[in-house]
Amino acid sequence: MRIKFTIAMLIGCLFMIGGPAAFGAAANESAAFEMTSGGDGSLAVVIAARGTSDVYAYELKLTFDERRLKLEKAEAPPNGFLVDPLVDGARIRVAYTLIGPKQGMKGDMKLATLRFKRLAPGPAELELNEVKLVDSSIESTLFKPALKTKLTDGPGLTDMKGHWAEPSVLEAVKRGDRHRIRRRHVPSGAHGDAGRVRRDAQPGFRTARRPRGASCAHRLCGCEPYSGLGRGFHLGHGGSGHPYRL
Repeated sequence: MRIKFTIAMLIGCLFMIGGPAAFGAAANESAAFEMTSGGDGSLAVVIAARGTSDVYAYELKLTFDERRLKLEKAEAPPNGFLVDPLVDGARIRVAYTLIGPKQGMKGDMKLATLRFKRLAPGPAELELNEVKLVDSSIESTLFKPALKTKLTDGPGLTDMKGHWAEPSVLEAVKRGDRHRIRRRHVPSGAHGDAGRVRRDAQPGFRTARRPRGASCAHRLCGCEPYSGLGRGFHLGHGGSGHPYRL
């Protein structure tokens, strides 16, 4: 703990020494940055730099949607020390440094990966406001890239588009409800018998008649399987009352 505290203090001094007076004399002036999010719906953001010449330490400042996201962890290159990120409301500060007398990193590199936990559904925007690169001579260069990206709820359901139960199933998937569908999850009047839903003999299952005019994609049991929901998710509405489960 004492070693971590000492390193954190050294990093703080490092960024204070490399202040505005050093701008213009530092390396890394031609560096460029990018911020990308997982295209598969994962709650991770990768911040990378291109064209660097001497990066001994760096500081990242971001803003994020604190209503929908919570920062769980940050990852950085393994050959240095990453200070625990500081989160203040919607602002995040990430600081990293190499240790000991050595040449800084150069070229294209991944600066940090930020992993979040979702607090509420909906797209959540993040912005990379500032990047400060410090070279091995303790000279710093400040950048304001103003890069933005969004974290979405996750991959879409490939075979649900336009289905009568799409809103209800999407709601259950967002909540992670794998146990049973409640009465309000089945739209009133969407199936026969005046919208009635009965409990099946198997725990956690409900059954309902197929909606009038709906086609059945599953040739064996008359139910429609939804591959996008993963194992254990099966929405059934066969005319004989096949079970379905969330």
